[in-house]
Amino acid sequence: MVIGAKQGDIRNIELSAPNEMEFQNQVNSFVLMMHQSVSIQMLKHIIQVHLSGRLSRFNYGSELNRALYGRKLAPIYDLTQIHEPKLSLAIINGPSDAISTPGEVSWISEQVSDRVGHFERITTEADPFNHMDLVLSKDAGRLVNSKIVEFIERNKC
Repeated sequence: MVIGAKQGDIRNIELSAPNEMEFQNQVNSFVLMMHQSVSIQMLKHIIQVHLSGRLSRFNYGSELNRALYGRKLAPIYDLTQIHEPKLSLAIINGPSDAISTPGEVSWISEQVSDRVGHFERITTEADPFNHMDLVLSKDAGRLVNSKIVEFIERNKC
């Protein structure tokens, strides 16, 4: 997949995984995402974050980053600045999620869990279960949606 043409843009996207099943989950997630209503810039940003391992603002390349952000690299989002005691927040992912990986979700959970009023991490027990399965799986109602409804009812969202 080729995205972008200017310096700083992501060009050749390579997916890699420890086994064939995980690789197929990544491919499926990216292909299905392409069919969703997301802009090319949003897709580029998701890929930038995934490949760099940095939860940062959009990377326009060093020259434009300097003009927009006053620095060469796009700034990292500082999740420790979140202080919303009235906010109820649930983070939802699947164990084979290549877009919101379990490691990334754990890191975000650690950053925000004590900064909001009610926090819960919802992970399906089914594996393989990837990002798009959260929406498209025939089992999403039982595995995910019921947990979301319980969260909403418990926290009066």
